[in-house]
Amino acid sequence: MIKGLLLFTAFASSCVRNVQQINLEKSYRKDLSLVINSKPFVGVGEVARAEKYSITIKHQFRIDFLNIETCHRSISIQDAFFKKVLKNRKKFVYNYIPSNLEENCFLEVSIITKKEPHAFGVIVFQSKDYNLKSFLSCNGEYKQTDGTSICQSKIGLDQSIVFKGPRVSVKGSCDIKRVNDFSFKYTMKKDYCIWVFKNDRGVHRHYSFGYDQIILRGI
Repeated sequence: MIKGLLLFTAFASSCVRNVQQINLEKSYRKDLSLVINSKPFVGVGEVARAEKYSITIKHQFRIDFLNIETCHRSISIQDAFFKKVLKNRKKFVYNYIPSNLEENCFLEVSIITKKEPHAFGVIVFQSKDYNLKSFLSCNGEYKQTDGTSICQSKIGLDQSIVFKGPRVSVKGSCDIKRVNDFSFKYTMKKDYCIWVFKNDRGVHRHYSFGYDQIILRGI
């Protein structure tokens, strides 16, 4: 999350008595409702590779500020736009066509409302460069994933990722513990970490997003 947006979020929260105050030192669980190419997600999700993506952003209260950001673009849509263009201010559809610079980016969505705590979401995209499947144990759920995977859980909790042999090598932005030749365990850190795993079968990219606060809804 960019610091400028968090500062704006904290200011907006302070202006409304009933909105939960945003602490700039904390990381919040992502729980925004998203539908990408007809597939629903809550908070975080990985999406099959496509030339373009229809991203539907939904919230229970009207959206007053929206920010969409990748490693290449940052798009902000403010209150005046919604008032003039959208009749349903609880939903916004964004047609996303990645550029070559965004081939291996994730996309982050942030919304601010005046009547409800704000909401955040992250989308990661499958890529032709990553094709090694994994078995991911994330926040109590166990699933098989394609070449790109994502996990969101509370900071300090342990997660694991396993591959089929032969021996897998790994490089990443955070520490990870090797359990054996093809399985790994890591502890959730603040914000996000990225690891790239590789063996003779292919390459896998894994993201983790840690949080220490939950945004309260309906308070």
